[in-house]
Order: sequence, then structure tokens, then C-alpha cells
Amino acid sequence: MGIPKFYRYIAQRWPAIQQEVESHETVPEYDNLYLDMNSILHNCTRTPSVNVILTDEMVCQKVFAYIDHLFNCVKPQSTIYLAIDGVAPRAKINQQRSRRFRAAQEFEEARDEAIENGTYIQPPPEDENTFYKSSISPGTVFMAKMSEQLKYFIHDKVSNDNSWKNINVIFSGHEVPGEGEHKIMEYIRSLKSSPNYNINTRHCIYGLDADLIMLGLVTHEPYVSILREEVFFGKQNDKIVTLDNQKFYLLHISIVREYLKLEFDTLIKDMQFEYDFERVLDDFVLAMMAIGNDFLPHLPDLEINKGAFDYILQGFKSIFQDLTGYMSENAVINFEKFGVWVNFLANIEKALFEKQDVDVTWFNQKMIELSKESENKRNAIGRSVLIKDQKKIIGYLRKWVYKNAQTLLGPELFKNPPILNLNKNNIVLNESDPETFELLKTFAHKLNYNLIHSASTNEYSIKMFIEEKYQTETETQEDMEERVREARQIFRNYDHSVVFEDQETLNEKKLMIEERFDTWKAGYYKKKMHLDYIQKPHDVVELAENYAEGLQWVMYYYYRGCASWNWYYKYHYAPRISDLASGFQKKFEFELGTPLLPFVQLMAILPPLFKINVPSAFRHLMVDENSPIIDAYPTDFEIDLNGKRQAWEAVILLDAIDINRLKDAMEPHYNKLTEEEKQRNTHGHDIIFIYDSQVDNVYKSPLNGLFQSLPNNHCVEQPYILQQLPLDKIKFGLHDGVMVGKQSFSSFPSLHYLPFSFDTEHNETRVFNMGSKDLSVVLHFDQNDISTVNDETIIHSYLGKNVYTRYPNVRLSKVHAISTAEGRFVLDKHGKVNQISHRNVNNFNRDASKLESNLKSRFAFIIGKVRFIFEVLPVEGVIRAEDGSYKLSFTTPNEPEIYPFQLIVDEVGNDDIRFVEKDPVAIEDEFPLGSEHIFLGDFAYGAQCSISGYSDDKKTLKLKVDTSSVIDNSIPFVKAVADTDNKALKYYPQYQITKKLNLSPIFFSRILGRLYVVFKNSRNNLGFNLVDMQDNFRALGYAEKEVNWSFSDMVVTLFKEFKARYPLLFNGINDLMKSVSKNARVPNIVIEDLYNNNAKEFEAEISSFKKWRDEIKDNSVYVSVFSKSLSRNGMAEVEKIAIMNDKAQSKVPTYKKLASVPTSAIMDPEESYGLLRTQRFDLGDRVSYIQHHGKIPYGSRGTVIGYLHEGTVTNIQVLFDQEVVSGNTLGDRIQTTRAILLSKSVLLNISSRSLIFKDPTADVADKQAEQINKVSAEEKKKKAKELLKVIKANDAKKPPAQLIDKTGGLKKKLEDQKKAEAAKKSSQTTSKKPKSDHKPKDKNAPKSENKPKAKNAPKFENKPKAKKAPKSENKPKAKNAPKPDAKTENTEQKPSVSLA
Repeated sequence: MGIPKFYRYIAQRWPAIQQEVESHETVPEYDNLYLDMNSILHNCTRTPSVNVILTDEMVCQKVFAYIDHLFNCVKPQSTIYLAIDGVAPRAKINQQRSRRFRAAQEFEEARDEAIENGTYIQPPPEDENTFYKSSISPGTVFMAKMSEQLKYFIHDKVSNDNSWKNINVIFSGHEVPGEGEHKIMEYIRSLKSSPNYNINTRHCIYGLDADLIMLGLVTHEPYVSILREEVFFGKQNDKIVTLDNQKFYLLHISIVREYLKLEFDTLIKDMQFEYDFERVLDDFVLAMMAIGNDFLPHLPDLEINKGAFDYILQGFKSIFQDLTGYMSENAVINFEKFGVWVNFLANIEKALFEKQDVDVTWFNQKMIELSKESENKRNAIGRSVLIKDQKKIIGYLRKWVYKNAQTLLGPELFKNPPILNLNKNNIVLNESDPETFELLKTFAHKLNYNLIHSASTNEYSIKMFIEEKYQTETETQEDMEERVREARQIFRNYDHSVVFEDQETLNEKKLMIEERFDTWKAGYYKKKMHLDYIQKPHDVVELAENYAEGLQWVMYYYYRGCASWNWYYKYHYAPRISDLASGFQKKFEFELGTPLLPFVQLMAILPPLFKINVPSAFRHLMVDENSPIIDAYPTDFEIDLNGKRQAWEAVILLDAIDINRLKDAMEPHYNKLTEEEKQRNTHGHDIIFIYDSQVDNVYKSPLNGLFQSLPNNHCVEQPYILQQLPLDKIKFGLHDGVMVGKQSFSSFPSLHYLPFSFDTEHNETRVFNMGSKDLSVVLHFDQNDISTVNDETIIHSYLGKNVYTRYPNVRLSKVHAISTAEGRFVLDKHGKVNQISHRNVNNFNRDASKLESNLKSRFAFIIGKVRFIFEVLPVEGVIRAEDGSYKLSFTTPNEPEIYPFQLIVDEVGNDDIRFVEKDPVAIEDEFPLGSEHIFLGDFAYGAQCSISGYSDDKKTLKLKVDTSSVIDNSIPFVKAVADTDNKALKYYPQYQITKKLNLSPIFFSRILGRLYVVFKNSRNNLGFNLVDMQDNFRALGYAEKEVNWSFSDMVVTLFKEFKARYPLLFNGINDLMKSVSKNARVPNIVIEDLYNNNAKEFEAEISSFKKWRDEIKDNSVYVSVFSKSLSRNGMAEVEKIAIMNDKAQSKVPTYKKLASVPTSAIMDPEESYGLLRTQRFDLGDRVSYIQHHGKIPYGSRGTVIGYLHEGTVTNIQVLFDQEVVSGNTLGDRIQTTRAILLSKSVLLNISSRSLIFKDPTADVADKQAEQINKVSAEEKKKKAKELLKVIKANDAKKPPAQLIDKTGGLKKKLEDQKKAEAAKKSSQTTSKKPKSDHKPKDKNAPKSENKPKAKNAPKFENKPKAKKAPKSENKPKAKNAPKPDAKTENTEQKPSVSLA
């Protein structure tokens, strides 16, 4: 909100407000998602240099991918609201004008530098499609196109994505007036004030502006989170990160509110009026707005850095002891009370003045002691400035106070508290001596006394304040002694006060300081604004009034909406803080007015360099020397850093444009506008997109060639107009009855799930990878002493139970194991506790110490000594059980998370509704007719199917299965690519490479990672940063880690090339490292020590080496050691296969109907996240996208080209057969936008069928069939034996062997005899044919009805069956096996007994 680094300061003071987004399931569930689209546009249009020219297509693809990514991170249940900046209030236009003029100047500076370096590439000729950052302004061609493209994207999503189908989708385009974030706030304000509002609605707002933090607080909604990218500071701030590698964080306003409440609840004892946290919160917002906002310049010299935020926050709390009421009510500022805060800030200004004004020789020592800076230091330790008479009064009261302090408080003292009449003791207070009055008032307050005035006698007394509890209780001796110590310390501080002779002397010195201060302020006004502070003080009063008016406008803007479209602050600088109160006397009223037209705003904010973004009819007004407004477009202007370091913080000294002059200059040229331009120059309204199944038309693509038209559009647009809320209808503050703290709805993040105490300490909390030097609120969890509880009690109470972890962002988890110093305890398969001894107890002590240290450093959690370390399995979702119920599913035991016992939450007030077990429901309720599912049977694994009916007993299903994509011919080809890719690189252990290349092992390991050297008295990292052995990160292709690290051929090549290119550097460092003995400390490497009379050559090598090293780093892809990816060549081969698949894909579905399908044979992907996560994925696996929502069309096929593992989350990199709207090219590693990173829970692995269904009756059927086959085999053996006996018996009747004629004579005679007999019979049969029923039967001929059937011969009933179908009478059917549907329309198939 205009407070520099505000986000950083609050994250350091309240460290637990942030949560990293790992996956949808690890963050809270939200009802509404709001997207500040300008933040997305700015992120998607960042470029590394002026040479990168963006096209509409490039920006469009990135924006679509970004929206998809954010949507799937949050998955809103009720509404998504997309808001683009429309025309802004006049108050914002001056800032926008300054920014764009400065951006043009920076662009020209970067271009000139590139030309000078010879790196500039001449861009194509300018036209309206040329993209500049300034194109992101309402009314430009770019924004008009972007609106149309976003509408196309929304139509696509609402028509084809179930997650978008069933929620409110509202789009507020650039034609709708108002800043995006404030349009979002207006929507929330309207929602909150509606009579049917759900007071526990959960809001997630995406945006980059720290302003959103204050806007989140202004809503007084506890369930608000701000979603944004990981924040970098310093040089890394310019780092461009791809979407797949981008980390996102949620900042929970619920926890910010709780931290603030901890800070503000301490005010209760000091306040003179009723404490209301929500009202204090409004005053805090007002106090912060005075320090910085987007519509007013910062108050001078008020810098929130170097610890000042802590001081200002403490100052805000301190003013409540002087306030008599709140500073604001329903956004209306009470300037009289607000003056107390301004007076506090003015004291800071005075301290800064004295510190900056080095010409202080005229100050004597007493004056320095009087200074505000010294007063602040004195106040911090309770000291003051006194005159002699005041010090005497303090001394007189000492004895009486000590006497009271040494008396035990109790019922008797409560009835008659000690009281001292000051007048009767010669201490007279009157209005002519306000300093003494304030002194005694403050003095009494510190000692817990009240200063009382009697109106009847006009006398003052000091009376001891005694708490009500002592009406019945008596104080302990220890408490009394503590009061005595405190009293003595207060008097001791006053003893060290600075003492002046009398009030007159003190006033003289103060007057001299005030005169010097006024002279200092006069110099500021003269230099900055050419105002005469001494001679014309009214000019400064007008300045202060304009600023105070601005504060009131900003409060209205935040709490009620825009109070005036035309109001703006007229100066470049703010008044001095000490003069601000002079503007509080005026009453401020605003006239609403109307917003500017888009082209008027464009002409008001754009510099001549970006004239291409305004219609051609107006461009000459920006550059023609005869233009009546040419003075509004200077090409050169002054910039005032105004004490800042960064150029973006500077004041751009541009005159505010005269809107009336601008309108007059533009008026004659409106008739030259085209119809399209006239349309762009109008105001519009929000649009709501509604799914309507009755609508089925073609929605044309706004980017032909990039996106196809939507052939089946089911989305309709309707106007969505928010009515302006009257003041009495706006709901201010927190709704009554909203659930907060431990009772938070659906386990929303809260600090109060655990009891704690807190303090504000210098903790050196590490936020944004830097230790904080400021104060942090430290939470102490060690007050619950469990030293008296034995280990066995804890172990038996928690092991195997469900608890909540990741405090304060609680998540349900199952306790898998508990470790203590005695060992690790787990449950065996019988549920009994099994103890496993530590190999080394030091490992436990190390882990415990690390937990204590990390929690203190990162979150400012002090947990005390860790006795128990819990290994837990976080919940993944719910999985459908065989009986139709849904049971909790947890991660596998090889992926546990560890937490100390102190941060284990036993229970929450309200469970996360996503992770609640469900009882079985009727089959028709769980599987409605027409609902779509995934078939898990063998013959069509992964096919899409729909419910067409149920069995009579309502136990099984009838399905309609689409078998068109059952056969995936590319499986062997992509697998072959993956196998070839895997074999392409050989990996070696480190010792083999160092031995082969004669390298020092230290040099080898450090140069691959970080190798720090001293060069020209500065520390330089010469390492390649390709391997981080400590954090387990690596560049793909260079190294991998199974148990130990190994390194590829690419590393060998790298070292060889390094040595050949830079021999001096290579040999110098390598030889130095070789000289280090095995256990010796590695010395600092000073490059100058390696020169050997060749300094110039060495320096040239280092300069060239850094460029070469950086080029290698930039072309590398970094992943964790648990991640894998195909090489660039491997991806290219997979992409070729994908393109062929895309061309060959059949668009016509082929259906088969099945009956009697068990419910376990299908899967509802929307309810199966936990089940899908159990799959394993390898490179080259074919997968199917099986969600009706998300980034990819339902049923899309693709190939796994990588998987990225971070923490306990594994995401799969898939290259799809079809191009993906929100896909990317992986940094040009592939040619088309087919690649995207997805969760395991949205993919079904087609290659590795780990979820394949096997009918539970199939095993029984197989055993029965096996038994039948076994019986048949035994019978065959028995018959064979009987046949053998017959043969042997017949052989016995044959002539003996010795009668056989060895010459063949007898044999031939017998054969001739048989032939003659056969011929005779044949002639008899031919001459006389008997009737068929009297036909003589051959005794040995087989009977036709006993003729054995072929084992696999088909049995024909009405229609032929499969050639090898088994006989139904030979093998029993599985109990629940699917049967063919009687009402077959297309091809019916009767599946085999088992679907597996």
C-alpha cells in the first residue's frame, strides 16, 4: 500500500503468517478466488532484456497457463472473480503517469546501453501489435484483445471443465472503471453486506501489491488469504522463474489478525474507553495509511527501515493511553483524536532533524539533552527533564510511596486505600503550570496510582489503585516484593533526570530549538515546493489541508469505495509531519463525479515513446510542436531520489496534467476514430459466465492458428451489475457468530490450536533467506511441562492415532512412529508397540536439536527440549472402500514428516470437510445414471465409461464403455525412447573421475557446486552450481544420487573443456587443492597468489570463464536428486511421436455395453485423489488425464518425460499428444506447447496398470477350473491305462514271434488274406443298403453323441461366440462377472471371468 518493504517487515515480525503452496490438498479449501489480472499480466510479460519482443500469442499462452495454475492451486468451490484494471480514479493517475514516463526513460537507457555494447537487435517496425509494458493500460489494442482472449478462455473452461461449470465465473474487464484490486474489494463488500451472506466464507485473493494486506484487514473477514509468488530481495528480485519452478505462498490474514490481537490486547489496561479489537484494527489501518499509500506522497523522513517499524508499532500502542476515543469510525477520521498519532510521528521528525542537522555548535549540553532524540531514549528507560521544584516533589513522595509498597494488599487496604492530599502537603497544581501537572499524572500512572481532582475544594490528591481481586484475596509476599522493586526503579530513573534551574530557563532553551526547527522546515518547503514557510504560512496550511483531505479520501476508498473520481493531491511532496495538524480544521466533502474515458486516461499517462498505444487520431498531440498540449509530454524531466536509494522510489517531477485542457485538445479529433476505437473508448460492466447444457454452438477463436474455435460451446454471458451500497447497508467490522481461533471453520489456519505464551524479542528470525535484525513476536510452547509424564503413556496414547500437524496450518495426519532417546516405537501388524533401538542415540539428539533450532529460526517458536519426535503420515484424501464407504487415506510410510510433540494438535473445533470419512450410500445415489467414470478392467483399462443402469439386486452396474482409445500403439515406442535415453549417459563414482583426470577431490566437489575465491579483495563464487550435495539439488544430466553421488560423461567433458579453455585457472586451483593434506583445513584461495608473473592472462581467463560458466548454468535445468527427466533429445523424439499420435487420433467413439460390473471395477477420479497417488510413474510411461477440470481436456493422452520431487510432493511432467492451451515448451526444449507439470492425482498410468481391477470371485473361479482340469487329466490317465491293457490283451492272441517269417512271407500272406475279406464285405454292402435305424453298428466305432468336442470349440447360441470361448459347463462363472446387456445397440462384449 505504498509502505516500502511492508510485506517484508510484517513477515519478520510475525513469521507464521506465510504458508508455502505445495499442492491443493496442503492448503485450506476456499469458496472464492479473486485474481488481480494486472499482476498476472505483469508477471507474464517480464523479459530479460530489451531485445526480447513479445507477441500476443506468447502473452496469451502464458496468461492462460497462469490462470489455470492458480485455479488448480486453490480450486474455489463457489466463485472465481477475474478483475483487470479499468480507468483509475484521478488520484491514481498522477502516479501512473510518473511510472510510465520513468519506464520510457529506463527503456531508452537500456536500449542505448545495448547499442553501445553491440548487443541491440533492431525490432520490427512499430504497429499497434507491438507490445510494451505500457500496453497494459485500459483502452489499448492489447487490452481489448486480451479481454476477448480471456472470454474465449472462460468459454472453453465453463464448457469443458467441471470445476468451472458449477461455480460463478465473473469477469471485470478493462472497460469496467476501477482498479482491479478495488473492484475485488467492492465485490467482497457487496457480498458481505448481503442478507444471505455465509459469514464463514473463505476468500483467496491473488495479487502482487502489499496493499492487499491492508485491504484484507479492512474486510474484517477472518478467512482471507493473499496468494502471491515467492518474494526475492536484492539482485534476485529481477530473477525470471518459469511457472513450473515458481513457488507460491499464502499469507493468511487470519493469522495476521491473531498476531495483531496479541499485540493490541495489552492496551486494555491503559485505555480510557472500551476496548474493541475491530475498532483498534481500523485505527491501525489509518495509522499505517499516514505512513504510506498509493495516492499520497510519503511524509518526509518517515522511513520504515532499520528497526523503525518496531518503534512505530510500539508508538501506535502507546498513544492509546492518551486517546479518549477511537481515531476513526466507519472510515470517518476523527481528526482531533488522529492528531495524537500525528503528534507522535512529529516527535520522530524532530529527532531526525536534530540528528541530521550537523551545524549544532550553538547547542549547549543542556539543549542536546532536551532534544527529542534524547527524550525518546529517556522515555524508553523512564527518565525525564525536570526543573528543581519538580524534582523536590518527586523526592517528597518517595517515602510515602515506599511505605505503601511495603504493605500487603488485601481486603482491608481495598476498603481504605492510601490517599495523599497534595495541597495539604504544599504541592499546588494549577493551569498555569501544565508541565508539573503532566509530570505528576505520568508519575502516578507508572506507580499504579490515580491523580484525583476535587471540584468542590479544587484540591488534588494521589490515591493508590487496588485491583478488585484483593477485595477477597491477600497479596503474596513475593508479589509485594516485586512491587517494591518496581517502585524503586521508577524513582531511580527520576533521580537521573536532566534538571534545569527553573521553568523560565527551560522555556528559553526550548524556544531556541523551535526557532532552529522552523528554519530547517522552511528550507524543505523552499527547496521542494518553492513555498515561503516563514512569510506565507497559509500556503503550508493549504498543503496540509489537501493532504488531510487525501487521507480521508483514501479511508473512504478502502472502506466504502470511490468517494470522488475527480479528486487528487496537487503536490509532489507531503507537508512536514509537524505541520500536518494545521490542516485538520477543515471539513471534507467529496463529489462522486464520473470516471474518465479510456482514451483520455491513455493520453494523460503515456509518454510520447509509447504513443503507438493511443489511436492514431490523437498521436500528433503528443509529438507535434504545435500541439496545444505539447508541454504535457516532456522528453526530459527531473528525478529527485529524495533520500532514497532506488530509482523506482524517486519522485518524478512531472506536472499533473490539466484534464480539461486535455479533453479540449482531443475533442476535435473524435470523429476520426474507427468504430472499433469508439467501442474501446466506452465504459462497460462485469460479465457473469453461466453453463447452459441447452446451448450448443461454435465459439470462434480470437487467435486463429493458435487456438481452435470451440465446436461445442455451452457457455452464455450475462451482465453482472453490482448495485452501489448505501452507507447504512455497508457491513463494517466482524460479523457476529463467525468462527475464529480453535473453532475456525474447516480447520482454517490459526495460532490458537495450541496454548502458548508470547513475547517480543530480537530472535534473528530467518525470512526470505535472511536473518532479521528487527523484533519478532516469539511464541513459547514449553509451558506445558510433561516431565512428570512417562514415555510409555505418550507412546501408547498417540501411536497409530490421528492428530493434526503443520501448526498453525493444521493438517490431519496419522502417527506412524514415535522416537525418544530410548528408541523408535512403531506398531506391528497386530497393533502392538514394537521398540527398535537406535543405532546411535546421537542421531536422535541431533534431530531433536535441529527441530528446536529450525522452529526458532524460521517461525520464532520456542518449544523447549524435545523428548518425543513424531513421525506422521499426512492425509491425502479419502478412498472408496469395498462396501462403498469412503475412508481416510494417508501417505505411504516411506514419506513421513517429523514434528516435535509440543506442536502436535490433538483436536480442532471443525474438521476440514475434504478429509471426513463417509458412510455408504445407495448405488443409484453414488453412481447416478449418465455419470462418467474410468473403467479399470483389463480389456479397456483407463477407458471412459458412463453408468447406463443397475442390476436387479442393485449390487452391480451396467456400463457403456468407450473403447476407441483402448489400444495405445505408441507404448513400446516411447518406452524405447526412454530406455535409449537412459543408456545414453554413463555415470561414474567420483573417485574414478578424479583418478582418471588427475583431479583433487576437493577441487572436483567444490567447483561443481560453490567454490569461493578472493579476487581483487572481494569474495567471488567460481563454482558451476551444477550440484548441491547438501541440499540434494542437481542440474539434469550431470549427476545423480542413489545412495551415493555419481557423475556422468557430461561432467568428464566439462572438466576436459575447462582445462583446455582456462589452463592457468584450472591448474592453479587444482594444484593448490592437491597440496592440502587429507584432514587439513582447506585454505582460502587468493587468486593473486596463483599468478606466477602472468597476471593479465589470469585475469582474462577469469573474466572469460565467468561468462562461459554462466552460459552453462543458464542452459541447465535444476531439480532435486529425487527428480528425473528425459534429455532434450529424448523429449524431441517423444514430441515427434506425440505429433503423429495427434494426427492419427480417431474422433469417433466406439461403445461396448457391459452388465453386472462390480462397483470396484470403475473409478470416480473426482473422489480418488488418494488412490491415484499410489501409482508409480517412470520415464516413458503413457498416461491419461482423467479429471473433468483443470488444465487439460478430459481423457487426453500423453507421455511422462520427467517427474519433480520436492518434500513429500511428486509432480509429473507430461508431454501430451495434443497441444495444450496452458502448456509450455519447457524453455524451448521442445517445439510445441505440449508439456505441462501435473499432480499424480489427476493422471492414470496406462503403461503400468497398478490400479487394474481383479474380480474378488476370480480367484475362486480359477481354483475351481483348475480342480476340474485336474480331475479331467486323472480320468484321461485312467482311460489310457485301460486302453493299454486291451492292446496288450489283443497282442497276446497274435502268433508267437517264432512263427513269423523273417523273410516277410508269412506277413505278406496274412495281409493278402485281410485285403480279400475287406473286398468281399465291400461288395456285399453296395449290393444291399439297410435302413438307417437298422444299420449294424460297428462295435468299436465311436457313437456320435459321445464324440469328444474340441476343447476350445465355440458354442453357437443364436450367434457365434469367440473361437476360443470356453464351454460354460466346464468352468463356473465369477459371482459378480459382468453379463452382456440384453439391450445392446452397438457391439456387445461379454468379458472373461476376471477383468484382470
